[in-house]
Amino acid sequence: MKRMMLLAAILLLGVGSVHAAVLTEADLTPATISRTIQATAEGQARLNYARQVMVSIGAMPGEAGAKTQRLVSAARALIGGAGNRQGLAMIAEIYTSAPLENLQGLSDLLADNGFGQEENKMTDAQYDAFCAKVVKTASDYIAASGTSAPDVRIATLVDAFSKGSNDPARTRPALVAVLPAGYVNAVEQYGNAATAGQTRAFVAERAGVDAVAPTPADPDANNVVQRQPQSQAEEVAEDYLERTSPDVRDAAAAGTPDAPSAFETIPAPEGVQVPLLSRCVTDNLGLTQDAMSDAVDNLFYDWETHPATMPGRVFQYETGLPISVGIDAQIPAPFPRPRPMPPSPLYRNQRVR
Repeated sequence: MKRMMLLAAILLLGVGSVHAAVLTEADLTPATISRTIQATAEGQARLNYARQVMVSIGAMPGEAGAKTQRLVSAARALIGGAGNRQGLAMIAEIYTSAPLENLQGLSDLLADNGFGQEENKMTDAQYDAFCAKVVKTASDYIAASGTSAPDVRIATLVDAFSKGSNDPARTRPALVAVLPAGYVNAVEQYGNAATAGQTRAFVAERAGVDAVAPTPADPDANNVVQRQPQSQAEEVAEDYLERTSPDVRDAAAAGTPDAPSAFETIPAPEGVQVPLLSRCVTDNLGLTQDAMSDAVDNLFYDWETHPATMPGRVFQYETGLPISVGIDAQIPAPFPRPRPMPPSPLYRNQRVR
């Protein structure tokens, strides 16, 4: 019966590109979702799979809070697995497909642990620029998707990234400025409802659902990057280094062959987590892995086949002033030139070219 309910929910979604395969509880664990999303080809196939996951969990029987917790863990697995190239699109699909009854709780938990400025280690300018891009991409996607209550979904998205900011009053106007035409009013009304503590009543009425589930405890509280004041983080790091550094072991603590050492090295903390948005941020703020690889590749050049690729500026050691260096003929005479290495005596088949 459960499998039939899940299949019916996916079919009712009305998107022909979604495979009508039944996802069981075993298929919907965070570990399985993470493996599956990474094994799925980039593009629409990943978004289709994310939609399946969200709808399948929403169709499962059970208590509303527990369902919200499953949606949160699944969303984190999807965003983390999508990586830097499709992270923004994955956020858009999650807010498009999540059940409206659970969307507020899902968004609250992602804002608290996942979307925060501090935990993702971004400056004010970086965070505002990145969040504006997320909201622009996701709101356009939601508005064009044909999903139910797009205004509620977009308002909830804006609220999540506003709350993640170190200064919501600074970030929120930047997000409202990139919204599609016709959605600003709904976002402002949502903000007024939040100020009055009536967010869930507003969402229920606007979305046409019976009730909006309250926000449960975070199911991944021990497995996500926690916000921590810088001073406390420094104290923890300093204390860890002090206790584990070899410099703190004196002769008395070292022990003797007859008496075991009293010094115990404390292992590094396990389960260190990467910020949820880190890969999305580096790509969308211009620091891509490809760009970094290209920069490293440009440090290496072939002297024999590509002499012109030698670095264009070197410095005179005597004056510290730059001197122009281009092709071989322009290299100053005192500048050392590379010479072929003689063959290794261990490998007699080598020859000097």
